[in-house]
Amino acid sequence: MSTDQLREIERVFHAARDMPAAQRGAYIQRELPNNPRLIEEVEALLAAAEQDTDFLEATLLDGDEHPGDPACLQPGRMIGPYRLIRELGRGGMGVVYEAEQSMPRRRVALKIIHGGVLGDGAGYRRLAHEPRILGRLNHPSIATIYDASQTLDGLSYFVMELIEGDRLDQFVKARHVPRRERLKLFCKVCDAIQHAHAKSVIHLDLKPSNILVSGPQGATAEDLQVKVVDFGVAAITGTDTTVPTRVGATGGLPGTLAYMSPEQRRGQRDAIDVRSDVYALGVILFKLMTGELPYPVEGLLYADAWRLLTEELPRRPRGLDPSVPPDVETVIRTATAEEPARRYQSVAELAGDVRRYLADLPISARPPSKTYEWTKFAQRNKGLVGTLAALLLGLTATIIGTSFGLVQARAMEARARDEARNAKLLAELVVTRFDLRSDSDLERETGTEPQPTPVVQLRSALEPKRSAAKNILAEGRVEESAAEYDGLVKISRLLLPEPNWYVATLEGEYGRCLLALRRYEAAEAQLLASHKDFRTSLGDEHMLTLDAVKELAKFYITSGHPDKAANWTALLSNPGKAPAH
Repeated sequence: MSTDQLREIERVFHAARDMPAAQRGAYIQRELPNNPRLIEEVEALLAAAEQDTDFLEATLLDGDEHPGDPACLQPGRMIGPYRLIRELGRGGMGVVYEAEQSMPRRRVALKIIHGGVLGDGAGYRRLAHEPRILGRLNHPSIATIYDASQTLDGLSYFVMELIEGDRLDQFVKARHVPRRERLKLFCKVCDAIQHAHAKSVIHLDLKPSNILVSGPQGATAEDLQVKVVDFGVAAITGTDTTVPTRVGATGGLPGTLAYMSPEQRRGQRDAIDVRSDVYALGVILFKLMTGELPYPVEGLLYADAWRLLTEELPRRPRGLDPSVPPDVETVIRTATAEEPARRYQSVAELAGDVRRYLADLPISARPPSKTYEWTKFAQRNKGLVGTLAALLLGLTATIIGTSFGLVQARAMEARARDEARNAKLLAELVVTRFDLRSDSDLERETGTEPQPTPVVQLRSALEPKRSAAKNILAEGRVEESAAEYDGLVKISRLLLPEPNWYVATLEGEYGRCLLALRRYEAAEAQLLASHKDFRTSLGDEHMLTLDAVKELAKFYITSGHPDKAANWTALLSNPGKAPAH
């Protein structure tokens, strides 16, 4: 989607959001005629805004600024028997201060609730919710509550133990905590959340900033103190169903988008259970192991982030950091599975597998099979799979004819092998079976969120093959890697629209592989094609286009053509028409 389209989506969304609901549909249709995709994006944004009006104002990571914050209270002010010392932080439910209690004399954390005014029923519920949650819990890794009350001038507050620590991700980074120690710290977090689940409490806003760690420099995980905080948006489970009990300024389901489970993100209240916390813990473990998030939503507009979360597949830990152990990656992928039924069914199961890994024992989880991954692709895009099937049949017929010709012409042997490899790739894309469920069944499984486009799905389907080719190259098996890239480039050119940046990426990687084999003529052709496709699809000044220019300059230096290398290097300072070759 182009920048202009995103701006148009935001313009129409903000205008429609201020209108009565009955007038929105006609306005959107009038502003975006014959643009069903843009209309769907605007309607998705409006639906999310109805779920939680704070959702669009919050940062996509851990920012918690709230537009309804009470006025800043000055240090020294008395709140009941507590003297404020300094502000510690602000969250979706209130402002937290360090304070001093007069009797017994001790320092505490005092949280003033947003909108919690005396006599206001909604404010009283906000005040009562988190203390009532914390009152259920008694665990060394969960903050202890001391008091809850209101002042005579109408401020609602509650008091809990003061925790002097750093947020989990910053702590492990600043202290250079080794991977095994990080896993042990993670198990402590899991133990706290499992205790909450045993008391019928689901946190629903687990993230590194809500997990504080403290302890002396050089201490092992066993000697470090872990505290899970901020149960302000937690849910209490009943005997028959999960009932989100937080009543906030919006009445919706709040949380932090980067760590939300798919069912929580969609606002599917009835689908939320302990496995929603399992998902968030899986994202936290992903970040502890790689320093990144499964979906790179940092700093994105809401529309971009929503599209990324619903159209793309999550990144794999070992794709970001190959040193992540395969078993740990399997644990993360199981915890963050899109469907709750494919996740660990409890936090105890998740922690159990981490502990089994630490003890050098086999874990219980298994990585998703290739059949499952390709089946998901087929289920979400029947039309594209039908096209692939037709192409497969055509290629199969070509192979049969070519194979017959081998009896008379050995020169066709290499071509037949190439076509067979390409047909095999297509066969894996199609999986071996089609999804025969009805559209209504599929809709019930996937919900009503925007579905991935065929091009995005096809790129996702090709990506495992690309990763395999890169891994083979990294192992020094250059000939095998070149053969894999050859098939990938041909299939992507056949199926993806031209020009396409993904095809250009494959062409560039294939060209570098051919250069390593000193096949200069073929390498030049691929690198030139890569530059042309990047330039046509992204423009002369795009970073990827300029990178393709640099690759060509390096190629011509390596292949002994310094004059051509100079021409391409000059293009970096004056992007435009490519030099003649």
